[in-house]
Amino acid sequence: DEQAVQRIIARNPQLQGRAFLVPRPSRPKVLVMGGTVEAPDGYRASARNVVSLQMSPDFSGTPFVPNDTSVSYEASPGTHRPPLEDVLVGGGLVG
Repeated sequence: DEQAVQRIIARNPQLQGRAFLVPRPSRPKVLVMGGTVEAPDGYRASARNVVSLQMSPDFSGTPFVPNDTSVSYEASPGTHRPPLEDVLVGGGLVG
């Protein structure tokens, strides 16, 4: 809010005259950002194994197990890694 902006400027005068983005009072105060958990390093991501990631100031994680099942990953070409099969990803948040 505007009071927070004024406190920040009081402690950081070099920010005077700069634009601040503040939440609109009419909007929900909850911020949840979305992301994607892809494959581990050396493995290929696909439509069958990427998982939604949710992040907020209060919690982060993957609240759901995708399609209520485990996922599998194939090695990237040239890595000579064994496949990762039946990996459980998701199903919880940490706060």
